Amino acid sequence: MSLEKDIMIAMKDAMRSKDQVALRALRAVKSAIIIQKTETGSSSEMSEKDEMKLLQKLVKQRKAVSYTHLRAHETSLHLVCRLLLEK
Repeated sequence: MSLEKDIMIAMKDAMRSKDQVALRALRAVKSAIIIQKTETGSSSEMSEKDEMKLLQKLVKQRKAVSYTHLRAHETSLHLVCRLLLEK
């Protein structure tokens, strides 16, 4: 079974169980698959190798964003603590 079909099945399960976090993640993956298919210009199935590359790319992007948000939150937290301690 292709990754896209697996994603659709998992999306249905997430909708049934009302798991919003999983649903958002699955929608992001499905969107990336559709974008990848339209960029290459072929409507045929992606190879397993291409699917894995796409997933690795998405994971790498999410890690970079998470780290950036963590650093921003940490910086704002330090700022708040410093302002509270100055009083």
